[in-house]
Amino acid sequence: MNDIMEIKYKEFEKMTEEEYIAYRDFHSELTYLTNYLDRRILPAEREEVEMRSALVNLANALDNELELIIKNVVKRNQSKDGGKLVDRIENGFCSFKIKFEWVFKKGLITKEQRDMMEEIRILRNTLTHYRRSKKRPKYTYKDLPLMCGVSLRNLFLDCNSLLISLKNISGNKIKWDIIPPGYAEECWGISKKDLTHLDSH
Repeated sequence: MNDIMEIKYKEFEKMTEEEYIAYRDFHSELTYLTNYLDRRILPAEREEVEMRSALVNLANALDNELELIIKNVVKRNQSKDGGKLVDRIENGFCSFKIKFEWVFKKGLITKEQRDMMEEIRILRNTLTHYRRSKKRPKYTYKDLPLMCGVSLRNLFLDCNSLLISLKNISGNKIKWDIIPPGYAEECWGISKKDLTHLDSH
């Protein structure tokens, strides 16, 4: 067995026994060290850690669709400013905010959608750049405490609505949405049809 084995994405059933053992050991070690950081270096409650992870993933999902929209618009219109932006996306760094502001200025999303993404961006950055404090930080979403069921539901419904809208513009055919299949209907009483057309709540 090699001393160094890079962990690569592969379905479990396609893994060799050696690859699975390497994956299992790597995952266990990563989990242990991450938990240590959360407990000792920058102590955080478990729900804060999970919310931080959720916000990073939510913002990344929206960010990906924004990139597709920008590239499609630039390809159709051959705009100079858009061309520079695409170059930054592909070869450097382009922030989430720059992307959704650009799409907003092009009239492709509403001010409400732009404001939702701005609030998600601020929350993501605030939790990601958390600093040790004697008092537990108070996070809010739409003027309600973030760490409660209502805000969690609103956050995921908003992001799901945003993702659907962005996919309609980008043309992305990926079937997966923000909320797991059947979850909204079973846990929140929102049917799949209503969920697809839900703009606000």
